Amino acid sequence: MQPASIVVKAGRPVRLNFTRREASTCGEEVVIPAFGKRAHLPENQTVTVEVKPETPGEYEFTCGMSMYRGKLVAQ
Repeated sequence: MQPASIVVKAGRPVRLNFTRREASTCGEEVVIPAFGKRAHLPENQTVTVEVKPETPGEYEFTCGMSMYRGKLVAQ
């Protein structure tokens, strides 16, 4: 996932835009466990996921198979 790290302000809503650029089934879904979010990612379409990291910290996001990884860093 690119970028692998996204820095945001804690306590503010964040819109993350995901676009799957490959046909691999591994990338068909994004999962953000700390926020209970999952979204299907159709190939070459942008999907927006909204979250609000209330406290500073690192929040991981992965593909549905946990092979692709990234993190949201709230400061």
